[in-house]
Amino acid sequence: MTVLFADMAGYTTLAEKLGEESTYSLMQPVLARMVETIHEHGGTTQDLAGDGVMAVFGAPHALEDAPLRACRAALDIQRRMDELAPEIAATHKVTPRFRVGLNAGPVVLGNMGEGERIEFRAVGDTVNLAARLQALAEPGSVLLSDEVHRQVQGYVKDTELGARAVKGKASQRRWCLAHFLSFPRMREWVDLHMQLRRAMAARTSRREHRPASPAVVHRALLTGFIDRIGLRA
Repeated sequence: MTVLFADMAGYTTLAEKLGEESTYSLMQPVLARMVETIHEHGGTTQDLAGDGVMAVFGAPHALEDAPLRACRAALDIQRRMDELAPEIAATHKVTPRFRVGLNAGPVVLGNMGEGERIEFRAVGDTVNLAARLQALAEPGSVLLSDEVHRQVQGYVKDTELGARAVKGKASQRRWCLAHFLSFPRMREWVDLHMQLRRAMAARTSRREHRPASPAVVHRALLTGFIDRIGLRA
């Protein structure tokens, strides 16, 4: 499961400056856009705080590509907050920035609370680290844990920021998410190409005949690639 935390940087100071009513007016469209974005990418909102949101991808329904969906949601949140910024600046005379943290791993899911205050929640170390990464993120950025990076590498462009101590945990490597690659399947194409080259080399060494023509090789590569990414009807 992948956990996403997003919040507004400097919220406490901003709330003190604007007052309760103006802060509420500011945060309503912000939280609405965040929740809408999360749901569009298949996530489930777990918690809405005054200045941010927690969401999970992969529960209550399993998602094979949960880390990728969470990354897309995180980037879309930042994009939509940038789009909303001029309206907020015109109305409230402030330009808020947002931080997002992502982590993936096992979580405990279940109903928590008692009486009329029972909620379905995700808890555990995975959730805690996602929250810590969000707190460490620079305003306007998305931080990935090492585990999320491992699961999405080859599909996104991210930059390692090095290890840093995280409260209650050993030093953690962090990655700053930039964008999705234009051709995320390129790595699979290269792998398939190399596999076919090795197979043809082995076949040629066993038999004394001319290697297949470039046209035959190209057709085999294209057929294999189409089958792999599921484009056949």
